[in-house]
Amino acid sequence: MDKAEIRQVENMVEVVMRSIPKERQARDTFLAASREAKCEMARVLFERLADQEELHEAKLRAALEILKQEMDEAKGKWIEPAVVCEELADQDIPDKEKIRDLETVMEVVMRMIPKEHDAAQLYISTSHSAKRDLTRKLFEWLAEQEIQHESKLRGILDLLKEQLHALKHK
Repeated sequence: MDKAEIRQVENMVEVVMRSIPKERQARDTFLAASREAKCEMARVLFERLADQEELHEAKLRAALEILKQEMDEAKGKWIEPAVVCEELADQDIPDKEKIRDLETVMEVVMRMIPKEHDAAQLYISTSHSAKRDLTRKLFEWLAEQEIQHESKLRGILDLLKEQLHALKHK
């Protein structure tokens, strides 16, 4: 492995190191949103998204180990590979509180959409730098997951807007 290839691996390590805390932060944001949501549908959705972000963090940590082994191999230090909502309308909550809850959930969703998009773009660009097929596939999988999250969040946002409109125009 030449110096340019070593630098590529170092860049991927940097991406992973920067991404791990972002995945954790996304998980924490989704967990906080699930605790605050009064709507069961929103609560379950945010819990599932939090679980997926936790899985992303685990995959990134695995990628980090693979990349570290690649670096050690490039530097001549071979290490044996490691095994490697319920509808708000049906709830007995005043409309003002339902509206406030919907607006809070929408705010979280709108904050997270660009973060999911940016994460997907980062993983896609990083996958292009990966030398090993396994590492490339891992970043492609992570990108696809983030794209799916963004899509789900956009769909949820549309549903929340509809519910909010219906509540405000009763």
